[in-house]
Amino acid sequence: MNRACLTILALGVLITTTGNTCLLAADATARVDVNSAYVWRGITLNDKIVVQPSIDIATPVGVGINVWGNYNTDGNNTISPENEFSEIDLTLSYAKTVGPVDLGVGCSEYLYPHQCDATGAPARGTREAYASAGMELIAGLYAEAKFYYDLDEVKAFYGSLALTYGMDIIKDKLSVEISASAGCAEEDWAVANSGGTEGGLHDYNATASTTCKITENLQLGANAGYTSTLDKDVLPEQKVDVYGGASVSLSF
Repeated sequence: MNRACLTILALGVLITTTGNTCLLAADATARVDVNSAYVWRGITLNDKIVVQPSIDIATPVGVGINVWGNYNTDGNNTISPENEFSEIDLTLSYAKTVGPVDLGVGCSEYLYPHQCDATGAPARGTREAYASAGMELIAGLYAEAKFYYDLDEVKAFYGSLALTYGMDIIKDKLSVEISASAGCAEEDWAVANSGGTEGGLHDYNATASTTCKITENLQLGANAGYTSTLDKDVLPEQKVDVYGGASVSLSF
């Protein structure tokens, strides 16, 4: 049984153990994003238009499952082939609020269905664990720290700090959100993922997004972002620094 099957089985078993009542009360959201590029932690993975569908399930006990994919409508190299899913991520998470602090832990499986290694064999994915802590500083302003550790291929850390401000333009109908973040990478992580030569300050990002509620369950969104390197020895200059897109989501 391959890694993907094992991960899916583990997700199913864990959710099943939360009980039928929790499953019936779970919130599910299906979403599709169309973006001008695929940019991840400051790294340009595809500078062409991508479609990124996802489904998110959250239970009342704090356990969550997310399945996310990246579909390339146009490929720019052998890593990002045209008209194929280049990546599928499976994430199992647990969240709990303790006083004013929101805590979270989780594990993600990164799968690359169409990539090959240097020998021509199918590329292995990797697995990453994370922990997060966040809290509202003042009304509308939220701060969060996240720490990721690659458990499989790289065995190294990446961390980020983010500030997010959100507000309603029209109550329960139209909202906007502005976010700024910065990341830091261990040397092995930067070498393996970014093409860098040393560890340290990695990337910084600024994003703005808006969400419009069409019905109780249907939402439309739009976003724009800017990203760049904090140290070219850690993250070399990338093809994309400005990107944006639109989304539609349905909760049920």
